[in-house]
Amino acid sequence: MPEPFSRRLSWGVIAALWLISLLLAASDVLHQGGFHALFSAQNAQPTAIILHGMWLPRQGMAIVSGATLGLCGWLMQRALRNPLAEPMTLGLTSGATLAMGLASLWLPALTGGPRMAVIIGGELAALLLVLLLSWRQRLSPLVMIQAGMMINLWCGALTMLIAIVNDRFLLTVLMWGGGSLAQEDGHLLLALLPWLALCALLLALLLRPLELLQLPETMVSGLGASPLRIRGAAVALALAMSALIINAVGVIGFLGLAAPHLARFGGARTSRQLMLHSALTGAGLLWFTDLCVSKVSLFNGPLLPVGLLTALTGGPL
Repeated sequence: MPEPFSRRLSWGVIAALWLISLLLAASDVLHQGGFHALFSAQNAQPTAIILHGMWLPRQGMAIVSGATLGLCGWLMQRALRNPLAEPMTLGLTSGATLAMGLASLWLPALTGGPRMAVIIGGELAALLLVLLLSWRQRLSPLVMIQAGMMINLWCGALTMLIAIVNDRFLLTVLMWGGGSLAQEDGHLLLALLPWLALCALLLALLLRPLELLQLPETMVSGLGASPLRIRGAAVALALAMSALIINAVGVIGFLGLAAPHLARFGGARTSRQLMLHSALTGAGLLWFTDLCVSKVSLFNGPLLPVGLLTALTGGPL
């Protein structure tokens, strides 16, 4: 595929996702009361309050979360040299869900303010198990994915077992594990943005060292750099980014896998292109998915969890 055509294809995919999402969002606004209710700051009508207080923060959270998960997936794939690496396939999200479930039973105080530490601890424990199981095979991509699937199954089964025995305690954890972008106001999104900006700055500083990981490790060491330290810093940053999103909206599966692959399919090749296209594709995918979810409800009224739909569509991919 010629390079200019590839780049046009990538931007075409991104433009299509964002254009369709904008049309769906405009349809929602018209259904809720029109654009005058959205842009009028003095409008005290219930529809305007819903648009400003709940609908608009939800759209922002979808875009921000999708972009972050897309970047997170690309970063893990580059750091681990594994085209299938992302928090879901490596068992990190299942580890975080299990950690939240155990904390809600035995240390409920940790599920409030300091639950970020619980999420990161669960992710880190799952990642260490995956690395331990695949270490003898020199972190082979296939072996890592098989180990991640095993950790996913084991953590999922254990979480379900605890939920059956203690259903009252873990109902909220299971709902949280399904992933939801519903927002009561814009405070959570505004609190999330400075931390994500810091992660973006750290990622920009890591960009040049990450370029070295495309070379053989002996050559990287010969240049005076440590591949292990670069990988460790990149994986730690990916864990922090995914934990921020999981803490805010729950588990959104397979988006970090889909966005970088679509970016590569569209023709992105350099690290800067892959970063930008993965972020824009991830944002467009999650925004489009959530807008579709908002138009489909269950028989008794509640909306489907957006994380469930991303897992169902991302699994075949």
